[in-house]
Amino acid sequence: MATSNIPLKVDLHGRVQNMRLAPSNALYALFEAVVNSIHAILDGPQPDNGEITIRILRGKGQPTLGGGVEPGPLVGFEIHDNGIGFDDRNFDAFSYSDSTTKAKYGGKGVGRLLWLKVFKTANVSSVYEDGGNRYKRTFAFSTNGIDTSAPVKTTEERGTTVTISSPKDSYRTSLQHEPGTIAINTIEHCLEYFITDRTPQIFLSDVSADYGAELGKLFRDELKSEIKHSDFSIDGSQFRVTHLLVRGRKNARHSLHFCAHSRLVRNEGLTGKVPGLSGGLRHPNKSEDLAYQGYVSGELLNQLVDVERTSFDFDGLFAYDSNRSPEGALSFDALLNGAIAETKKFLNPILKPILEANQVRIRAQIEKTYPQYRYLLKHCADEVGAIAPGTEGKDLDIALYKIEQKADAENRESLSEELAKARNPEEPADERKARLDALLTQMNEAGMAKLARHVAYRRSVIEFLEDQIGLQGNGKYSAEQAVHSAICPTRASSEETPLAKMNLWLLDDRLYFHYYLASDMPFSEMKETVRQQSEDRPDLAIFQRPMAFSDSVDQIGAVILVEFKRPARDDFQVDDSKKNPVSQVLNYVETLKSGVGRRAKGQAIHIREGTPFYAYIVADFTPSLREIAGREDFTPTPDGGGFFRFYRNYNCYVEMISFQKMISDAKKRNQAFFDKLNIPIQG
Repeated sequence: MATSNIPLKVDLHGRVQNMRLAPSNALYALFEAVVNSIHAILDGPQPDNGEITIRILRGKGQPTLGGGVEPGPLVGFEIHDNGIGFDDRNFDAFSYSDSTTKAKYGGKGVGRLLWLKVFKTANVSSVYEDGGNRYKRTFAFSTNGIDTSAPVKTTEERGTTVTISSPKDSYRTSLQHEPGTIAINTIEHCLEYFITDRTPQIFLSDVSADYGAELGKLFRDELKSEIKHSDFSIDGSQFRVTHLLVRGRKNARHSLHFCAHSRLVRNEGLTGKVPGLSGGLRHPNKSEDLAYQGYVSGELLNQLVDVERTSFDFDGLFAYDSNRSPEGALSFDALLNGAIAETKKFLNPILKPILEANQVRIRAQIEKTYPQYRYLLKHCADEVGAIAPGTEGKDLDIALYKIEQKADAENRESLSEELAKARNPEEPADERKARLDALLTQMNEAGMAKLARHVAYRRSVIEFLEDQIGLQGNGKYSAEQAVHSAICPTRASSEETPLAKMNLWLLDDRLYFHYYLASDMPFSEMKETVRQQSEDRPDLAIFQRPMAFSDSVDQIGAVILVEFKRPARDDFQVDDSKKNPVSQVLNYVETLKSGVGRRAKGQAIHIREGTPFYAYIVADFTPSLREIAGREDFTPTPDGGGFFRFYRNYNCYVEMISFQKMISDAKKRNQAFFDKLNIPIQG
């Protein structure tokens, strides 16, 4: 039976449509044309005299008020080279999809398809030599195929001109760059060609924008500051990092670029990955701003790059090396970490003084302002050192807090693992104990840090309140609400306000352990605790938890009422219940005793006859308030900062406290913590 070879047909339109290329990579069409020109020169008879010219094509520009014309939108590129040209062999290879003709350069045989991915038309005019004669071949390339005619003899110089134009709608906007940006992007994409001695001269021009540059000279004179190479291996595979310091790029993004066959494929920013690498880099004692660009290459990357040259197939690594399994295959993260380690070594002379100065600054800030994070200097030194230089104030606090939260989560996970290992009877007890002790020591220091944060917060609240009760910049005293809000948010209950937002400790830490709290709310709105329609509104009404005795489970344990008065207020009146704070709190007691309490789910709770009440009046002891204290037969406290009296008929203890006494007592209760944690406070 006779057999025959039938060539596989390619649906070029479908092939192009199925290619992956993000709009942000639209310039890849240009890059592929430039790289093809480089290869054509390297394959030609005079590779040392190679020249490539890139001309930016633009549409019609808009007229300006001064009579000129603005540069029009970018509509394509014309790329000319003096390379070998499209002889029969090269043209035949061009006619085959996925050709391996340029495999020695890493060619996938699909680069030219990117022209059709981004642009609607591609036209080629090429002069080549054959048998001592020169011929000119022209053709149009589209998704319909190649439209060409027979070559003709010519006396023109050898070379090829590729014109790609009419961008597709999905890529049109992404192509609109300044010519300088296109020049730099071309250099970065083809960097490995620019760092060799055999790079052809590449000229880029944009007549409309009055721009012209030779990219090699631009690279040497304006971009390159320093180039070094370092080799490393990951899981048996060899890689090289080309370290490049670029001039004049103060706001440039420091990056690692992963390359295949001398072309850029993937970028990874280094912000947050290399301590101290942020903003413009400067050598010690120099003023020139630099940006770091690292280019990673290796044979494995050449194997793993996809046909579009936009990503690497690390998941399919085992397919390229039969000795690897999918489970043990090299990951991109492992490669990235290895490259970052090489980057740190290269940048160490520049970053070391930056990091040392940054560590001194952060340590000083922690010791002065954020002592709660002091333990991070020991246990998370690398993370703290990685905080960007110049981070100050709230930004520094947030950065340290994130490090602490991450460390706390890791400690919890480690503790769970350690406790699980503790069940292993084969592990020596001494080793297990030493490891667990080290972990618990770190966790205890973290706990101390949280306490330090809480104590530092209390110091800030005290200082804020001291400011509020003094004479303000406008010559007046703060309103009652300002003082009230410093202690507890107004118009809210404990059902809506987290304990962290309540500063009840200023009065008494025991007030935190309440059943229900209402701040500046009328009794009629205290629906979770009091069934009473009165619109009376105490500043704070705090209900202690119900009695726990078996015969009184539905009884409230105690009620605390707090009234704040504006600092320096001196219009109190004995005979006016609305201007007599003592009468005011006793009226609240009567109102509560006449109502019926209830539990949160609706069951009745009795405010029994013997329920104790405690009332605090916080105010400045002006003459009118002292007169009320005297008329009501209050007893002065031993320190002279307050008055107290027990009203037997109300079962209510009433205490008048000056703002100064409240703050002074709060300081005394917290002084031991302030001293222990080295958090100074005035007074």
